[in-house]
Amino acid sequence: MLSRNEDVSVHCALARKIVGEGLDDDEKRNLWRMGFTILETLLRDQLVSVRRILSEAFSSPSDAPRDIFMGLARDADQEIAAPVLSGSPDWAKCAIAEREMIF
Repeated sequence: MLSRNEDVSVHCALARKIVGEGLDDDEKRNLWRMGFTILETLLRDQLVSVRRILSEAFSSPSDAPRDIFMGLARDADQEIAAPVLSGSPDWAKCAIAEREMIF
């Protein structure tokens, strides 16, 4: 929501926070790793409703980390994979091919 705010200063503050401005290199790496680890954990959640939230949020590959996008595209539940696959770029075609072989 903050990244869509019309106020440029909000965008700048968000960017500084998310990249860990002012933190040392180890702290920055930990911050980035923690964010990605949370997404990976949610990607493997047993509840479809949790994975659906990720699928809707990352239905555009430009919005999603590649590994998360591919994980959603490979989800066994069609409800999760469909929104992601509908806008798949060329590099995600392998996920579509894998799904066709499975089903």
